[in-house]
Amino acid sequence: MTDVNIAVDIVKTAALQKCEAIYLVSGDNDLLPALKTVREISPGIRLRVVLPINAQAKSLMDFCSANNFKYMRIKKHHLANAQFPDQVVIGNTTYTRPPHWI
Repeated sequence: MTDVNIAVDIVKTAALQKCEAIYLVSGDNDLLPALKTVREISPGIRLRVVLPINAQAKSLMDFCSANNFKYMRIKKHHLANAQFPDQVVIGNTTYTRPPHWI
């Protein structure tokens, strides 16, 4: 039910005019109807789509392009730049990043 809940929240937020922009971090084409609904009921809300690595979301990208919405794809360097250092000390505890993380 995650997709349904995301779609309902997107449409509800747009209908109640509770935001200026909606950022969807997903590559799920099933959320396209929610974005189309937002465009119909609240055309002034900016829509942005952030696609995960390797997302196959041609329909989402085509929709964004056709409606002049911005979208971007998360790349490995985005994730690498967003990680904590190899070790983080909080109080008396040292946390070490697992070696398999980039």
